Amino acid sequence: MGSRKLYEYVHKNPMFFFRSSEFVNDPNFIAKNDHFISISSALEVDLTGQVCSDSKDLLFYSGMGTQVDFIRGASMSKGGFSIMVLPSTAQNGKVSRIVPFLSEGAGVATTRGDVDIIVTEYGIAEMGRRSISQRVIELARIAHPKFRTWLIEEAKKRRYVFPDQLPLITEDLIFLESYRGSLPIADGKNVEFRPLLPCDEFESRNFYYSLQETSIYYRFFSKRKVFSRQMLQQQWAYLDYHKNMSLIGLVQRGKRKRIVAIGSYAEAAKNTAEVAFLVKEDMHGMGIASFLLKSLEDIARKNQYKKFIATVLAENQKMLRVFTKRYPHARIEQVNREWVEIHMPFEPGEP
Repeated sequence: MGSRKLYEYVHKNPMFFFRSSEFVNDPNFIAKNDHFISISSALEVDLTGQVCSDSKDLLFYSGMGTQVDFIRGASMSKGGFSIMVLPSTAQNGKVSRIVPFLSEGAGVATTRGDVDIIVTEYGIAEMGRRSISQRVIELARIAHPKFRTWLIEEAKKRRYVFPDQLPLITEDLIFLESYRGSLPIADGKNVEFRPLLPCDEFESRNFYYSLQETSIYYRFFSKRKVFSRQMLQQQWAYLDYHKNMSLIGLVQRGKRKRIVAIGSYAEAAKNTAEVAFLVKEDMHGMGIASFLLKSLEDIARKNQYKKFIATVLAENQKMLRVFTKRYPHARIEQVNREWVEIHMPFEPGEP
């Protein structure tokens, strides 16, 4: 096994260190490497996150291996995590590798509690600290588009999701990964930005409920007290990530990522989209709104829009400053005593 050249290179080379499998595969030793990332493959994953990697139905495909050792070592590592990768389909696209439940006889090589991230060619699903319903939505989203509706319907039968759960978009959404971004803020932290996804329903509700009444009124022009699950479902039901787009900003707080900002645009007329966003009060003054506005403009340009418009309460001077800073050529029209409409062509001189 290996060429003579390889053995001569390794012989007495201080860059190589050989130990027994009892040492190399010990999760406690693996965990001593900060930011350790474990990458493993899978044959099949069920909608709750259970992973089969060593058998296919009743047939053993491989031995037990060291997958669990490295996954748990990564989870104990400071800043570490595990990634599970697999193609979305098998048998030339005839069957989905993401399934409602594992095949009869399939072994659970990695439990649902051990998996952090699952990746297919259709995207990235974050499993860590997710409920069963959130896991279902995340995994169905990265399944092959032709199997997504089937997976949601199967999940409904097992009561993993609510009976009125809306179907997922069947378009290939891998392009959404290019819309991720990051903004450095105080204390060496970052705000991570990415498109709003169906699995964000719970965190979105938490975000809205955490806001002050004034912020809610400035955004919705009414004193809303309730942000129901149905309302949040409708919010992403209209998302097509072209004519209707939403980005969220997240920060790490403890062991969870919390939404601290939401920005959206929706088509208002030909070449024109209406824009709006909301930032948590304790995150004001950090450039988050400006970052969101620029990011939304970049996406809008890709979708052939040439202009943003926004309706703003005249007293909301902070929002007006964000808009006029980005678009000093913006035109502001008084709608009534309370509201103004601001027209923001992306290029000066455009109508």
